[in-house]
Amino acid sequence: MRQNNLKEPAIGDGPSMNFPVGPVAPERRLPTVPVLAAVTVVVGTIAFLAGLQIEGGSNGQTIQVASPTARPTALATQRATRSPAVVVPGHSEFARTFQPLQLIAVIQDGARCVGASVGQQLDSNYPTQTFVSAWMTFCPVSATHREAFVEKVFGELGRVTPARSSMTTSNEQGQFVGLIPYQQTAFVGSVVMAVAATGDGLEISITLEERAGP
Repeated sequence: MRQNNLKEPAIGDGPSMNFPVGPVAPERRLPTVPVLAAVTVVVGTIAFLAGLQIEGGSNGQTIQVASPTARPTALATQRATRSPAVVVPGHSEFARTFQPLQLIAVIQDGARCVGASVGQQLDSNYPTQTFVSAWMTFCPVSATHREAFVEKVFGELGRVTPARSSMTTSNEQGQFVGLIPYQQTAFVGSVVMAVAATGDGLEISITLEERAGP
């Protein structure tokens, strides 16, 4: 049975701590991209659509007009023709400091997870240029503790993400997708967590997408 929930993420006020992820054990290989490829495509679409729904405000600014008799100086002309600052997706404070694997490592049973970043890029295939960064990890969690473990991981993502809401969906086969849209300064984006249950644990992918706000 598929369940859909809309809930507020747990937002904490205390400082976060970063812990290094342990080395990859030789007997465990990282999950390959095809395992969650289909989920990732759907997740990326959901994340982008959620980002479009975030509305930003703009502040009016009073501009002093020079007297008609005043002659503009060379410096004033240079300032008037200077190009506006470019907002590059992926440069928000949150995107630059987001380390989900370190968050997982401090959760109970999380220290045994084996994962890594699978890359980041500026993607121009969206209507607006979008920064995309992704991580994948495998966590050997027993079947009786998986649901609680997934809730703890998603709760930690919600705690550090500058968001006001979140959305999750899951089924009885152990599949889970959670979406956390956010907005910070001139940026809007989302964090998506996708989980697939395997024979001896959980394969988790986390994707951050960010673009310049409206």
